[in-house]
Amino acid sequence: MLGPIESSPDAIRAAAAMLERLFDLVTRTCPDQAGREAAPGGGSVGGNDARAEDASGAGPRKALSGLLGLVEALELRSVARGHQDPAIVARDLRALAAMEDALRGLREAPPLKHLQEALSCVTCPAARGESLVDVMDVLDARAIRYDHVFLLGVNEGLWPRKFVEGSLLTEADRLAWAQRGAVLDRRSDLAAREMLLFYLGLSRANAELTLCYQESSASGAPMAGSAFLLALLDGLGGLQAVDLERIAMGQFLPKAEELVCGRDAFNAALAGIFAPQAAPSGTGALAWAAANQPQKITHAAMGLWARHRRWKRGRCDAFDGRISDKGLLESLGRDYPAQVVFSASGLNTYGQCPWQYFATYVLKLQPLSEPQRRLEAVTRGRFVHNVLFRVMTRLREDCGGPVRLPHIDQPRLEAALEQAVAEESADVELRRPPYPALWQIQRRQMLAELRDYLLACRARDELQGGHLHFELGFGADLEDKDRLDPASIAGPVTVPTPEGDVRLRGKIDRVDRIRFQDRQGLLVIDYKTGRLGSEGDILAGRSLQLPLYAVAAEAILGEACLGGAFHRIGGPEGNRERYFAALKCGRDGHYQEAQGYDQQRQAVMEKVGQFIRGMRSGHFDLMPTHDCPAYCPFRRICHYSDARMEVKAPAAEEEARP
Repeated sequence: MLGPIESSPDAIRAAAAMLERLFDLVTRTCPDQAGREAAPGGGSVGGNDARAEDASGAGPRKALSGLLGLVEALELRSVARGHQDPAIVARDLRALAAMEDALRGLREAPPLKHLQEALSCVTCPAARGESLVDVMDVLDARAIRYDHVFLLGVNEGLWPRKFVEGSLLTEADRLAWAQRGAVLDRRSDLAAREMLLFYLGLSRANAELTLCYQESSASGAPMAGSAFLLALLDGLGGLQAVDLERIAMGQFLPKAEELVCGRDAFNAALAGIFAPQAAPSGTGALAWAAANQPQKITHAAMGLWARHRRWKRGRCDAFDGRISDKGLLESLGRDYPAQVVFSASGLNTYGQCPWQYFATYVLKLQPLSEPQRRLEAVTRGRFVHNVLFRVMTRLREDCGGPVRLPHIDQPRLEAALEQAVAEESADVELRRPPYPALWQIQRRQMLAELRDYLLACRARDELQGGHLHFELGFGADLEDKDRLDPASIAGPVTVPTPEGDVRLRGKIDRVDRIRFQDRQGLLVIDYKTGRLGSEGDILAGRSLQLPLYAVAAEAILGEACLGGAFHRIGGPEGNRERYFAALKCGRDGHYQEAQGYDQQRQAVMEKVGQFIRGMRSGHFDLMPTHDCPAYCPFRRICHYSDARMEVKAPAAEEEARP
């Protein structure tokens, strides 16, 4: 069933007349073949006579001559010669000649069902739609031909793809396997495949081929053409001999008469702002966009204005992290410092980058975590802290008071350490850490580092120190008391600053009582497994644990504190202690008095007061006081730039004042 036909009666009658003439023509040229195919039930017209002709071969010969006669009757050669294009005329005549040769080479006429099967294998492409350009991978286009072909990204490292050595099988491994009979893909095989794809891409063009490659990346880094491209152009004299058409970066501004849609007009309007030499078309596009797409113009203008303000020379303003809204400033004034409990790490963050503090502690933004398996089986810092807590608390229970490592024999100390490592390792292995073999190596390494640290502490008794408290918490959750010192308190510690009292929370790794010259007092110890904060970092407010913990220890224990020290566990050889205290360790290994400690401690508390004043005033400048790290979780959204920082006024002390 063909369904309804949309045509006029005259057209239908003309089509019927054409079919009748066609049937008459077929009947005259090959009557026997037509009669047999038309007989109902698959029989034949003529009975015994027809079978006799088939047996003698006369029937097939008549059918073949009839097909050749049909070509003559339809005057196909005359129709082919009537075309104006000589190439098409030659093509059609060759096709007719090839068909006649094929028919004469047949011994019998093909039955109609065979012709239908042959035609069913021919794929007729669908009618072309509105799109005149196909964008596809070379693999998908390898069997298709086009009048115009564009090959993009013909760059070194892209085509052919840059070879990356696998983590499981190296090139040497593949060669060794091949010698044993297991042939695997090698680097040369991959290069051959890429070369074949390049050839297929080149050979898809019927009329015109365009090769494109980048001379520089978006960041300005130089890029080179592919080795395949250079080899192709060798016969033409190389890349220097061909006429290249270079497209400048970001300078495409269509002419007014070439704009075909609203998006083109909008893009041309914005591009015209930065291309005054193209003012006629740019102005027209801008007028059209302002009248027809005002929302887009508004959004684009806001972005341009923000960028202009960020790069404007002078002091920081609302576009650089300064809050100016009165309602927000009133809210900050109520919260800071009365409603906030600070931590040393939070204040460190403000000292390092005020904008990062704003994102983390004011907006409470959290970076999206990417699920991945860590190469390191266990976090070293947490493991080291937990093991030292187990060792020291067990030794304190055995001693019945403060722990003095020089008074404990080495086998007993090592036994306590090994027991603590075994207990902590059992807790870790219950969680089934990834990479078990790596975990065993890491465990042995951390055991050796902790043994070296404890033995080094045992060998020094110059300060006559006793270790009093371990993991002394304040402003902390006391539910897990097994991990805190008994002297820990639930509430925060109040610390006086020039801007008023500030509440602190935290946890001190260790508190010692020492004797130095004619002074006695507390010394806070903070364990580190990485870089130690310098004196400059402490005075600048980038590393505030030692001075803040010293003040907190005095408030909790009611005893004067002489300062604190960072102790590094493991790492490269060298100075593994860093003091911010009334004493320091000289190059000869002996302790001596540190001049000006009390003034430095007061300066640090004034720095904390400046931080509080800046928070209350909404000063969260995007101006890091140290090298901006590439691993910062907010690096993608902060818009920081070293060049932009150079046009801003220095973050002087008076700028933090309201």
